[in-house]
Amino acid sequence: MRNLEQILNKFGKIVSKNFCHDLAQQIGFIQRSTSQINGHEFAQAMMVPNAFLEAETLNSLAIRMHKINKGCNLSASALAQRINSKSAEMFMKACFETVLKYIMKQDFTNLGDLPNLSCFNRVLIEDSTQAELHEKLSPYFKGSGGVASKSAVKIDYIFDYLTEKFVDIGFFSGNIPDQSLAGLLIPILKKTILLFEILDIMLWKNCRI
Repeated sequence: MRNLEQILNKFGKIVSKNFCHDLAQQIGFIQRSTSQINGHEFAQAMMVPNAFLEAETLNSLAIRMHKINKGCNLSASALAQRINSKSAEMFMKACFETVLKYIMKQDFTNLGDLPNLSCFNRVLIEDSTQAELHEKLSPYFKGSGGVASKSAVKIDYIFDYLTEKFVDIGFFSGNIPDQSLAGLLIPILKKTILLFEILDIMLWKNCRI
């Protein structure tokens, strides 16, 4: 529980209530001043685990949002409609982008001072993360098999370090190897682009090139 409190404290500093409200209005996730949702409770429910429970339902997410914002009284079906909207997708991508910017600035601050980067128009960072899903989703996102879940999703993203913007983010079956996803970079590669995998960055940072 102490770890959860630390996560919530950090979350509130990076993705604050004011930030979420302004962003939600800008993107169109909130379209009326009388909307039950202000953005912050939606972002927190989507990004922060509930005391590290293994499974959540739409109903439990709606209850959590109500606890964060007493004026938010969405039903499970209404929440499902909001989650599946294009504006919700854009809103969550922007929140994730903000968190990633913060992490980059904390962990890779020395990269910005390297004169070698000045000759590149873009410095692209590609990495992926994976999460297990309920086995009923295996027709859409296949898992790796074995003792792991029959269903898993792999989230692959390409981030431009210089502009601090996402270039691309995609969702794939968990059994797809990272090497196969590298082909996504081919259409955007040019002579003035520097490309890193996360491991490459860590090695470069530790070696102080």
